[in-house]
Amino acid sequence: MAEILKPNEVDPKLLKRLEKRYGSIDMENDFFSNDLGRYFKTSDTDPDTGKVTHDIINLASFGDSLKELSQALQAIIALSKTSEGKSDAVIQDLTQQVRDVFNQYRTHIRKNYPDQYSSIKDLIEEVSMSGGGTAGASFTPGTGEQYATPKAFNSNKNAKGAQNIYYYKLGFKPVNREKLRKQTKGVDYINLYKK
Repeated sequence: MAEILKPNEVDPKLLKRLEKRYGSIDMENDFFSNDLGRYFKTSDTDPDTGKVTHDIINLASFGDSLKELSQALQAIIALSKTSEGKSDAVIQDLTQQVRDVFNQYRTHIRKNYPDQYSSIKDLIEEVSMSGGGTAGASFTPGTGEQYATPKAFNSNKNAKGAQNIYYYKLGFKPVNREKLRKQTKGVDYINLYKK
């Protein structure tokens, strides 16, 4: 990963917006930090030595702000899922308000800063799925082993397997352990699953 981005590696919409605000862009000497957090605008070029000096312009870092807002939202969601939080109508209402603010902020970035939104789109999707938006509201990430799918495991412990699984449709069948044990007399068979 490069440490800097040249103007030709940056979304033209961002360049156009920066030109309106800070003047023309020097395509050879100007550059950006790789996270688009800083714009290094050429302020002077020494004609004798060719030394270039830059003004450093801090740009809005939407990725960091989204990550921090998401962490705060995750903490609030965790609180709202405790027994006390579930019974407190104010906490439930505030949790929904924070979710709404997060979604409004994300929408604002997408509509008004599409150039930077596209560069942090993966982070936004990760934040949404980890509890920052409405998509992640069904579970709370954190400590312990958790699964986001409610039907990840069969609750019937005596089930032989789901008959709609693809390999069953291909003709595969579950192993009959008793029959296998009788056929392989020379092999020691230990039932590890027996209590």
